[in-house]
Amino acid sequence: MDKKMLTFAGKFLSKDEDDVEAKRIIEKLDGVYVREYDFDQPGQYTAVDLEKIRSQFKGPEWSPMVRERSKTGHEDTDVYMKIVDGKMQGMFVLDLESKELDMVYIAGALDPSELSRLDGNFGIPKGVGGHTAKDGGK
Repeated sequence: MDKKMLTFAGKFLSKDEDDVEAKRIIEKLDGVYVREYDFDQPGQYTAVDLEKIRSQFKGPEWSPMVRERSKTGHEDTDVYMKIVDGKMQGMFVLDLESKELDMVYIAGALDPSELSRLDGNFGIPKGVGGHTAKDGGK
């Protein structure tokens, strides 16, 4: 969802305290983009495919914050933060399982302490704001 779609979706949030807080947070965002890919069999994406994705987040503004690797290489998580002038301006999460590849890109001004309030909204899986998507935010 780009900024226009986030603004539109925000109109459907309730006046519940959590929804009011989520609406305040999304007003600062430029977009939320979620891609989920499910595969019939393990191994339908390669290390080369993953490196192409990860390479897009190697640069002076992007910092790897989490790099969790499983022994099998099929249950990994990467979290990258975009820092501009000392402020968080974006976040990218890459979550891998043997038959699933999930990506979440949040663009715009972010306060790390507020990220968990977006979990479960706008296509963002629960757990992205505080923990990996695999552990369900526990």
